[in-house]
Amino acid sequence: MKIKIRKVTLCDVKALLPLISQLGYPISEEQLIARLALYQGYNDAAWVALVDEKPIGVIAVHVYDLFHCTERYSRIVTVVVDAPYRRLGVGKQLLAYAERHAKEKGCTALELTSSLKRLKYGAHDFYDSYGYNNHGEYESRYFRKFLKQKEGPVI
Repeated sequence: MKIKIRKVTLCDVKALLPLISQLGYPISEEQLIARLALYQGYNDAAWVALVDEKPIGVIAVHVYDLFHCTERYSRIVTVVVDAPYRRLGVGKQLLAYAERHAKEKGCTALELTSSLKRLKYGAHDFYDSYGYNNHGEYESRYFRKFLKQKEGPVI
């Protein structure tokens, strides 16, 4: 199986909708087009993994500068591989693109959050196996306050 990875384009939007829905977050075509526009800038990026030109995975990263110190971080905000293609190295390749991008942008760390519901699917073991360590339960807690009515499921 030959996997090709490239930047996401508007032409990918329709094919990415079912992938993103596998995460449990339905999004409309119009909403995804608007989101994609945000990831075309200097710091943020999104890549798609393809097999025979069919999208089978996607990863998006956001780079940000901390206010209280001089460090810059990158955060994986979306990563999903189509269920039939999991455990075939696609996720590993997508992570490599995200890591390379973070290094090029001078980031100290690349981070992500993963819901506890993903534990049963092996996502946490996957991240652990590539050096992503769970520091949250020891170093910090994650707090969120919704400031407007949420559309779709709570993440």
